Amino acid sequence: MKNFKPLYDNMLVELDTAEKKTETGIIISIENEHNSTRNGKVIAVGEGRLNSDGTTSKLLLNVGDNVVFGQHSGISIQFDGKDYLMLREPEIFGVIK
Repeated sequence: MKNFKPLYDNMLVELDTAEKKTETGIIISIENEHNSTRNGKVIAVGEGRLNSDGTTSKLLLNVGDNVVFGQHSGISIQFDGKDYLMLREPEIFGVIK
């Protein structure tokens, strides 16, 4: 995303809105399930974690990484008419390869 740059260890994540279909053909959005985790794609990252001495440490995650995070993690924001989550790097459990 060219028009948005998160600060420090924050990152902008686009939620995976894939759908599941039941045996009877009913479509269930993943967002409505009672899972404890969610998936998304990192769209923008900050410059790094701010250390106590004023320096920054490089982030482990990069734009394009598909990540897993807690169901109630992050803050919902809207940018350019789309919904995203703003997450800090420590809120992310791992990367889907």
